[in-house]
Amino acid sequence: MRPTRMREVTEEQITAFFPRYAREQRLTDWQFHQTVDAVQLLLVDLAHNPSAEKVDWDYWKSAAKDLASDHSTLHGP
Repeated sequence: MRPTRMREVTEEQITAFFPRYAREQRLTDWQFHQTVDAVQLLLVDLAHNPSAEKVDWDYWKSAAKDLASDHSTLHGP
C-alpha cells in the first residue's frame, strides 16, 4: 500500500493486501494468520478505520489454512 493515513485505507486495499503480501513474503499458515490479526488490530481497534470494520476478518483468518502455493489468489496478474 502506498503511504496513507490508517483511517483512510479502503476495504478494497485491505483485502487486496493479504494475498499479495502472503505471496511476496512466502508466509506459513501461522504467519499469515498472525498478519491478519495484526492488521485487524491496527486498523479496527487502534485506527478506528470504518472501512476496516467491513472486512470479513474471519474469512481471511480461515484462509490461512487454504493458501497453498497454487492457490488462485496467489497468482500475479
